[in-house]
Amino acid sequence: MPKKNQIMFYATAGDLGSVLSPLEAEKPLQYTLTGLFETNKPQTYESYANIPDLGRASHPTAAANQSFLLSYQGTNVRVREVPQKAGGVLFGVDQANNEDTIVLCPAGRHGNHVILCGMMGTVSPSVTSKFLYGFVGKQLRKNFRKEREFFVGREAFDLWNAGVRLTIGASSPAEFDLKRA
Repeated sequence: MPKKNQIMFYATAGDLGSVLSPLEAEKPLQYTLTGLFETNKPQTYESYANIPDLGRASHPTAAANQSFLLSYQGTNVRVREVPQKAGGVLFGVDQANNEDTIVLCPAGRHGNHVILCGMMGTVSPSVTSKFLYGFVGKQLRKNFRKEREFFVGREAFDLWNAGVRLTIGASSPAEFDLKRA
């Protein structure tokens, strides 16, 4: 059976900081916004602390929120041209052309009553990517608690106990929320 290269989690901004801050103290990291853009210049942050609204989910569905390529500072992030059917070109930033990265989808709080799940993982066979996955995953497992197939940050866990929903979508029925083991 192949090794799973993905960790699903629920986290607040504080929970994310408890994982990323010690990692950044050990190795300089950078975070590059993924997606399709009108410019070929990637938007890269040299610290998680510089990412606007990290730990806040602007979209009500977990999978539709921002994601980032996490890599060592100085890693050249490659952009690919994506021709559009209506004409013109957009520029794609993703892991397909950036094998020495992992993907971080932080998700987080959506309003006051929901925390959407996040994900950290890789599809790259690169040694650097696999090392980053283990490096971040070890810190995440150390700081978060396992609840079924998810890891839950301390603040997220306290909010869950206070009645905040841990779910994949703000409009999903409660039966799809994380249930206690």
